[in-house]
Amino acid sequence: MLTTTTKLFLDLLLERLDQLLKRHSSSSTSVQAKFAAFWDLDGTLIDGDISEGCLGGPASRVEHRVTYLGMLDQLITARLIPGYEPEARGKERLWQEYARLRQVEGDLVAFAFLAEVLADFSPEQHAKVEALLAPLVANYYRPFVIAESLYLLEALSQRGVQHFVISASPHLLVTKCAGMLPIPVEQMSGIERSRRAGVLIDPLINHAEGKRQRAELLTHTHGLCPVFAAGNTWNSDGAMLRFVCEQGGQGLMITHHEAPSWAADLAICQLRRS
Repeated sequence: MLTTTTKLFLDLLLERLDQLLKRHSSSSTSVQAKFAAFWDLDGTLIDGDISEGCLGGPASRVEHRVTYLGMLDQLITARLIPGYEPEARGKERLWQEYARLRQVEGDLVAFAFLAEVLADFSPEQHAKVEALLAPLVANYYRPFVIAESLYLLEALSQRGVQHFVISASPHLLVTKCAGMLPIPVEQMSGIERSRRAGVLIDPLINHAEGKRQRAELLTHTHGLCPVFAAGNTWNSDGAMLRFVCEQGGQGLMITHHEAPSWAADLAICQLRRS
């Protein structure tokens, strides 16, 4: 349920986007273009993190105070991630290595690691993952879709805007979220580390500048006219929002953190959710 203040904020943002769409439609260079919105997933369209879960308040993972279990924990419990079986302390070992990589190597390497453990699954493994996650997406995870973002997404769809998800979560898990979001699965992108003949199927890593590169690639490949982008962290999503703003679009950052200096002159507004 949206508060009166939040709905007013979103409606004012939509008025601004209506003006932007009208301006682009009248432009001779973009009249044939397809309007597009780029969305981050975790913390932007869905509360928490679909891979890691949603922590309840400031508690750490060790204390097991979670609002929901992430998809990776679900897969480990179901014995669907080879090498991380529950009886071999699979959850503990995976999250310890993830935390170590974030601290020592940085977010990009850590995010790629989570995608790596799901890489090169066989068709049989994919079928088992689908059988496990499909009902969870439909019932367990659906209540965590962020109402403010869904309101904007549906309003923009009515205006003819196509939506694309650019997420730093593993691609296998991101695509499963199509079951609770009105976005075609082929327009949802996560980090993919699977290989074909030893070569990465998709070398791009959707984090920071990688998200900008993904947005640029989608724009040029599909003949898009980017008009909107939304994220929740300046570090991971800022470059994607900056790209859209440079194309004459509008950005939305859903965060309590103050904007960096480089964002001061860009068309990025900020929503602070309670």
